[in-house]
Amino acid sequence: MMYAALWRRLIAAKIDLVLLFVVAALITLPVGGGEFHHIYLFVITAVVEFLFYVYLVKRYGATPGKQLMRIRIVKVNDEAVSYREAFLRYLPELMFKICGALYILMHVLDIVGSSSDLDGGGFAAISYKPLEIAYVIWFLVDCVTILINQKKRAIHDFIAGTVVVTHAQIKQ
Repeated sequence: MMYAALWRRLIAAKIDLVLLFVVAALITLPVGGGEFHHIYLFVITAVVEFLFYVYLVKRYGATPGKQLMRIRIVKVNDEAVSYREAFLRYLPELMFKICGALYILMHVLDIVGSSSDLDGGGFAAISYKPLEIAYVIWFLVDCVTILINQKKRAIHDFIAGTVVVTHAQIKQ
């Protein structure tokens, strides 16, 4: 098998992010404002993202970005991925999404409700930075992992038992 280079995977990820942003924006436009606006946006975006990274990967073996970059996700034995592998690949990202959702939920509840903290700052005073830093570290470690192993597998590939290959190497 010919394994996909990091640069191809990164470009595919950027394409996917742009597409996800456009789709999520179009879906969430009718939501409007209000106290729970951020929660609605987050939930809608999370559902779209889940379908994108789990359903499309299971159905086509790739996201649109990967398809455009002519790479595809397969099991390490070169078989098509199932929902199990697609979900496991997405699981680390999902964990960050859940943490972000909890942060947003607590922040919104703090704004809507009355804060009775001793310092008066409430939950809104807690920084989102540690989660952002953890995500950046995760991303960098994932990239380094791709660079240092022969099959160019990321940590989420090891978790799911998958590998990303070029289209030239895909079984028909």
